[in-house]
Amino acid sequence: MVRARLQTRIRQIAVSTRRGTASLAALLPGSSLQFGPPRRYATSVEAAGSPSLIRHSIAPERSYLRPVAALADPPFSETFLNRYSATIKEIYAAEMPGGRYWGRHFGYVIDRDDTLITDLSLTLSDHQRHDGLDHLILPPLKKLSGKVAVMNSYFGLNFHHWLLDTLPRLEFLRLAGHHWSEIDHFILPDELYRWHFETFEHLGIPKEKIVQTSSGLYVEADLLLVPSHSTPASFPQPYEYPPEGLQFVRKTFLENNPFLARYTPKRILVSRAKAQSRRLVQGELAMKLLGEMEFEKVFLEDHSLLEQAAMFHNAECVVMPTGGNLANFAFCRPGAIAMELFSSKYTPGFTHAMMGELGLRYYALVTETSAPVIPGGHGASEDIDFDPHRLAAIVRESLA
Repeated sequence: MVRARLQTRIRQIAVSTRRGTASLAALLPGSSLQFGPPRRYATSVEAAGSPSLIRHSIAPERSYLRPVAALADPPFSETFLNRYSATIKEIYAAEMPGGRYWGRHFGYVIDRDDTLITDLSLTLSDHQRHDGLDHLILPPLKKLSGKVAVMNSYFGLNFHHWLLDTLPRLEFLRLAGHHWSEIDHFILPDELYRWHFETFEHLGIPKEKIVQTSSGLYVEADLLLVPSHSTPASFPQPYEYPPEGLQFVRKTFLENNPFLARYTPKRILVSRAKAQSRRLVQGELAMKLLGEMEFEKVFLEDHSLLEQAAMFHNAECVVMPTGGNLANFAFCRPGAIAMELFSSKYTPGFTHAMMGELGLRYYALVTETSAPVIPGGHGASEDIDFDPHRLAAIVRESLA
């Protein structure tokens, strides 16, 4: 215990020393291209004050009342069963001639005047001073010719955040006058999976244009394009999915989708049996009871993005454990039943934020029973021991 406290204190002193030294370096002549951190910072493009920066406002900030869920177990009951005000942030895109991108965390944006623009520079830092200002040495700067679009965003390697937070930024760029066919490079997460490549292939974007981010990536573009970010992990009021983004996602994967006309089950139980966490403990019994109501078990990892979009669009009722694949609810028709199952130790509230725009009947169902957590895991690793009989009763009543 004493040793752990000592190590923590040593780390705190090291961080404090680094910040202090960087603060002093920022006062010296020159720029971060020679040494030290960016010499200035601004909370917004407007505050940066550079005449070379252009800010395109795409949609204003909006407020509205969130819809009431059809059913919500604790801890969601108080919020989801009452209308409450939510805010959709303003959507905009910045054009930055000679703009720079540093790949630390989720990407730091620096203008040609050596100004770190904090509302475009996502960080996990929990202190007030942006940690992009705390570094004495930045990576070597490389040039990227042409238009460079910053697509990387919070947790963009995750399917949910890729589809609902990152992909809509392509549409924001288009609305700002920059169609992706005219963009030379796209900065994406450091890890890319099947759905990233499927998306770019579907949109006709060559994978040769992809630049994967990293903490060692530091580039200067002829023209850096940076769309605004959504606000993941803020619960519940600040977290929003702009309707412009959701409609773009729907159009991208539903328009001319060849799988829409093929057979897809109308009632779906999404299984996580192939995953390492958040599996249904009594999944077989749940499937047996739901099977009596013509449900079919589906493993989404066995299907392409286009197939998943068609499947959810054609479904009248989807039951699934919480997880990244819930982003597929974006493809459902208005009036479809969306049931999300939670363990008691992991209850993210993201999905309800989509319901108003999509017009779905949403159920947030939380088990009262704890299940084992994988070694070294936390609440998100816990399997879901939801009572199959209660689930069947709720489903039966919803379909009546």
